[in-house]
Amino acid sequence: MAVPCKHSRFSLRHELDFFRPIMPYVIRVTVFPAALVDTLRYKQKGNMMRRRNLIKHHPIACLLILLLCGCAQAFAAEVTLAWDPSPSAGVTGYKLHVGSSSRNYGAPITIGNKTQYTVTGLSAGTYFFAVTAYDADGNESGFSNEVSETIANTRTCNINGDSSVNILDLQMLANVIIGAGQSSSTYDLNSDGRVDVLDLQILNNVILGLRSCP
Repeated sequence: MAVPCKHSRFSLRHELDFFRPIMPYVIRVTVFPAALVDTLRYKQKGNMMRRRNLIKHHPIACLLILLLCGCAQAFAAEVTLAWDPSPSAGVTGYKLHVGSSSRNYGAPITIGNKTQYTVTGLSAGTYFFAVTAYDADGNESGFSNEVSETIANTRTCNINGDSSVNILDLQMLANVIIGAGQSSSTYDLNSDGRVDVLDLQILNNVILGLRSCP
């Protein structure tokens, strides 16, 4: 379920002669905590059934199977930003600036003449966003005010939800990885955006007492 939209008022600062002072407008942020799932599945039903049965009776053995088949499910969060169009004359498009710290952004995303954009592939952490407007000659306004959104870390080693981390959780996670169970971004124990054999190895070490749950 989407988080309620957040509202912030901002305006593009008048830094270039091309831009006249503009009226304030609204940027709205909506976060989708569970992103699209990309599942790699076996095409042959017989192979799927044989692997399911093997993991059911020998959950530790699935480590080798998963290394060989490369099955995984990918997860990431999405942040959708929307803003009212600038009333300044001559504006032909917008750029979205994203960073992991305030006013420290990476390369801008050129949106074009649109007033909404969805940033995908976000892992847990806090992200900062600002918008600039530009004209046909490439003149660009200053940054808008900044909005931020935090993607929560919701990882868990208690895969089956029985309040105990044991071999049953390992078996369930193995089934999820091969596509025999419902996946979740909370199973991404190493926060690499994928639920795969690396997460299974972490869970196995947690069960053996070699490390704590991330």
